Amino acid sequence: MFNFTGGGSGLTVRPWQAAVTTAWVALVVTAPLVLLGVDGTADTVFLLVPGSGLLLGTLLGCCWARQAILFALLGGLLPLASEVLALMWTIGPDGLGGRTMMVSCLAVFELMPLTLVLTEVPLVFGLCVGELLSRSRRTNRGGRVMEWTQDGELAAARGGLSGARLPDGWQVAWATGRAVDRRTVRVHPRAAAGTGPRLAELDGRLLLLSEERYGPVRIGDALTGEPGAALDAGREARVAAVVRVGGRVLLLTGHEGPTPNFRPGEGGDRLQAWDLRTGEPVGAPLTVAQGLLTTVAGLVLPDGRTVLVTGGWDGLVRVWDLATGRELAEPAGGHQGWVAAVAVAEVAGCPVVVSAGEKDEQVLVRDLTTGRPALAPLTGHTGAVLAVLALPGGGRVATAGMDGTVRLWDLAEGGRQAGAPLAAAPSRITALATARIGGRHLLAAGGWERVVQLWDLATGDPVADPFSGHEQPVEELALLDGAVAARAFDGTVRVWTSTGPRHDGRAAQGFEGSPSALLLVAQGERTLAVRAGYDGTVRHWDAAGPPTGEARLLAGPGRSVHAMALAMREDRRVLLTGGESGGVRVLDLAGGEPITLEDGERGPGRVTALAAVEQDGRVLVLAGGPDGTVRIWDLASGRALRPLAAGEGRVLVLAAAPVDGRTVLVTGHSDHTARCWDLARRRPLGPPLHGHRRWVDRVATAVAGGRPVAVTGSGYDSRLRVWDLATGREQGHGLHGHLGRLADLVTTVLDGRPVAVSAGDDATVRVWDLATLEPLGEPVPLPYRPQLLAALPQGDGVLVAFGAELALLRRPSR
Repeated sequence: MFNFTGGGSGLTVRPWQAAVTTAWVALVVTAPLVLLGVDGTADTVFLLVPGSGLLLGTLLGCCWARQAILFALLGGLLPLASEVLALMWTIGPDGLGGRTMMVSCLAVFELMPLTLVLTEVPLVFGLCVGELLSRSRRTNRGGRVMEWTQDGELAAARGGLSGARLPDGWQVAWATGRAVDRRTVRVHPRAAAGTGPRLAELDGRLLLLSEERYGPVRIGDALTGEPGAALDAGREARVAAVVRVGGRVLLLTGHEGPTPNFRPGEGGDRLQAWDLRTGEPVGAPLTVAQGLLTTVAGLVLPDGRTVLVTGGWDGLVRVWDLATGRELAEPAGGHQGWVAAVAVAEVAGCPVVVSAGEKDEQVLVRDLTTGRPALAPLTGHTGAVLAVLALPGGGRVATAGMDGTVRLWDLAEGGRQAGAPLAAAPSRITALATARIGGRHLLAAGGWERVVQLWDLATGDPVADPFSGHEQPVEELALLDGAVAARAFDGTVRVWTSTGPRHDGRAAQGFEGSPSALLLVAQGERTLAVRAGYDGTVRHWDAAGPPTGEARLLAGPGRSVHAMALAMREDRRVLLTGGESGGVRVLDLAGGEPITLEDGERGPGRVTALAAVEQDGRVLVLAGGPDGTVRIWDLASGRALRPLAAGEGRVLVLAAAPVDGRTVLVTGHSDHTARCWDLARRRPLGPPLHGHRRWVDRVATAVAGGRPVAVTGSGYDSRLRVWDLATGREQGHGLHGHLGRLADLVTTVLDGRPVAVSAGDDATVRVWDLATLEPLGEPVPLPYRPQLLAALPQGDGVLVAFGAELALLRRPSR
């Protein structure tokens, strides 16, 4: 196996790959001479070489494009030399001497670019095509557009995913259902290029408007998923806003000006309106000299003119005549930061602009034509106002923001707040929408809680269970008869039916918020699942089923817990936790009194990594911190021992294994390296382990082929690396398969084989055979991006956390 390494990353060419490429080079070298010897012309060569190169390149690219491109370029001089000889043979049949040789050489140099194109370009082009085909195949295999199966109950407990069967015998033993929503109609993932789509309602249809870099704006049906027309709005146009003005729905595309210093908005902005029904441009462009225009509202004046109101990064509200592209009044300021939201309403029959700034806890109401205050500011929010919406009738508006409330204001009554705030969420609300559905005016709100809530505007009562499923905060909403749609921060769009319950009441709710650490612990005949949270709580429950109200609270609430580990103390299994509070807490799983291990000389210190090892008959507790030090305690006595100075970069993860009679500690660092240490002597074993391109924040150890190994992972460097702990050398050239960030990894045993189990942002769990360094079976698809993994002690499954959800995946032994 050949390894070409440079800049911390390696390219691998296996022997069979080298043989195939060498055969191709030999073909290109000999074919011209052989064919010329047969018919004396080069015509056949010019047909054979490009065609065979393109075909071979495509086939090889599907397997190993990056390595093949490198090897092909290294061998490029040989086919080029062959073509030189062939052309000289053709041009100079009387031999290579005198004037004939000079003419031949000149002709060769003139035709050299052509020979290079004929030999190398088809091969490399074919390799690139093959790589794209390979990526497409891998992406489809790990597709994310799926939900936990719903059929009136939480069917994940029966074992299955809708749209795909779990491969290789994996089953869903149980799953929580906090984000499960049986009303989900369709999920649209973010496109590969551009940003997330915008929502629009036209003639009773819910549309998705998606921008493409260097391409048109695509218009598709959000309910059926069918693609529609393409609107050519120009190069690098962005979808800025969609507004309904009179009887038309206008799409506003933004066209940012040149930015010589690469600072967004420095070159100004230009908005162009398009009639969404006809696809034709409407009016003149709206242009500002600096900053981007980010929020738009509109209306039709009594004289028939269409007016648009914009807010942007410069903190100014502008009123435009769409037909001429000119401003009708001086820009109005008064906001703190950029303009977060604008709406158009009425006060005593006169149009007014209602706007809020990025840091404003009040809402300004100004006359549309003069820019002067029409009412006193609307006050009552205790945080910045992020969304403003004009309600049907024109005399009322709704606002929402950082304080998690939705407030209704009656402008006809001088801006008085209409009733009590709607209790919406404990965190910020960023999107509002309204529509008349089934004879009722409904209001929808969504935000950082990742759910959409729906109220009857007449009564203020909720009309449906919250609509759930998003992994990221909600940024945009749309309502129409029978459907609710929401776009999240990650560009995903979810569409639900507006009627029916979220589930039948039997779905396990689990916990609120995402876990910060996860463990599975063998406790007698049971297996306990332990979950730590960012709120400082630590809870455990029987892993045979999902968490319920019986989950026991071991610690908290308090400051965030970053790491957990297990240890034995006085013949009892204890749990070690560490985080923002400093020190290491020792929790008795059976209910004993907790104790805290602290270093009196160094202070409590934030803990970023934990491990426990047995050495010389003692159990040692190891805690890594941001100062690059690993602090060590004797668990039995609680006494602090001599620490280990692990390096300049912060210690992010710890793991230990016995190697040749001594305890080897593996540390992962923020300087993109891992390090091995003789724990007894507090000395490094060899140089740092290089290869990762990001912080090394995942390490797990195992025994493969009778040798102790460590598996390391590094976030956005999605390649896992395997190291022989006895020699400090890397085994193979990495375990590569995840598309995107690596979320977590653990080691365990499946069917008697040591394996590494990894989870990534491509919404898959992958299993790797540590003996062969090859994937073990197909990737296991998940409905959401996973965050944490924990392996079952008996080695037949893993507990997966994604967002607030938990699922136990099991694979019975074969």
